[in-house]
Amino acid sequence: MLEIWRTKKLYLGLLVVFMVIALSGCGFLREDLSKMTPEEEQKVKEQASQYIKGKYHKEFTVQEISKNRVTGASYDVSGTIQDGKNTPVIVMLEASNEPIDTYIHTLFSNELTPHIKKVASQIFDLRSMEDNLTYNYRDGVERKYKSEIPSVLEVLKKGDKDLYLQTSLRVYEKSDQAKQEISSFLQSLKEMNFNKVIIVVYVYDNALKSASKKEDVGKYLLYRYNITPDDIQTIDVNNLEPYKTKIKE
Repeated sequence: MLEIWRTKKLYLGLLVVFMVIALSGCGFLREDLSKMTPEEEQKVKEQASQYIKGKYHKEFTVQEISKNRVTGASYDVSGTIQDGKNTPVIVMLEASNEPIDTYIHTLFSNELTPHIKKVASQIFDLRSMEDNLTYNYRDGVERKYKSEIPSVLEVLKKGDKDLYLQTSLRVYEKSDQAKQEISSFLQSLKEMNFNKVIIVVYVYDNALKSASKKEDVGKYLLYRYNITPDDIQTIDVNNLEPYKTKIKE
């Protein structure tokens, strides 16, 4: 009995060791490096404000600063730019990299969202266009719009290939017209001079309109189209089969 008890204790001890190692690997036992001294917080605040002032020639009102809790080497500075619209912006600061901000993304996306939603509403029996429309720089592209920021519609006229559009729509199938409607929507995007797009369209059975709100919406999903060409200008908008996933028979 004594030997059995010792064996159980050994196994229990090993289990505890493995649990500690696992938790440490997940970061649960790591030191939280997100705390800042008042002096550090003031320095980050001034750095973000000076960055916005130098790039856009506008004042930046800082509202919140968060520091990376794991590395302690980067900061997200949230606030508003005093541009007459109090545009909310995040400035990302990291010692080894140039600062990055969300100002262009916010301005362009906010201006473009109602325009794209209007186009979608005219083409589809639209259930929703989620509030996640993004029109922003591609990864690794230099931020060229600075002190003088044009209207996003002027940018589109130039067919700027350094930016991409990303959004998702939920539409109803009506008389098997969804495929044709998606083609029409993509053609509209081509005519607006978009290039890189990431468009997801969820097509639902029309019966969802009269279904109880308690029902699982997923039961009515028929198809999903993931449209992610390198350049929408080069695709045949009438050939959507490569982008289609059938969900329900």
